[in-house]
Amino acid sequence: PVVKSQFKKLAGTRLQQGKGGTMVRVVIEDGKCFDPENLFAAKGHMVKLGKQREEAAEISRLRGEEPAVAPVASQGAPTVPMSMLRKKTKAKARKTKAVANKMTKKERKKVDRSQRLQAHE
Repeated sequence: PVVKSQFKKLAGTRLQQGKGGTMVRVVIEDGKCFDPENLFAAKGHMVKLGKQREEAAEISRLRGEEPAVAPVASQGAPTVPMSMLRKKTKAKARKTKAVANKMTKKERKKVDRSQRLQAHE
């Protein structure tokens, strides 16, 4: 199991589950995945992206064009599909609902069963 502080934080990246349930470090700007332990590669990739942004800004300045707008992904938009986000929020809602009730699973089943029996009467 993954522990919350198991991997170091790196600005501009996010830790999430990849294919097969393995943890991956995702660069938010372009979605490239790295091993969560490999900070050096992730930092190097982010430096490369920064240089590309600077070059693009310089080229647009020389051409007299308006500065290029940053891609949507770099503005903090999620890089995971919305369906995955919905599943997480539903699971989170269930968890908060269960915590709010503070009943054991057995107690919840008992209450649910009694409510169903009352509905059928």
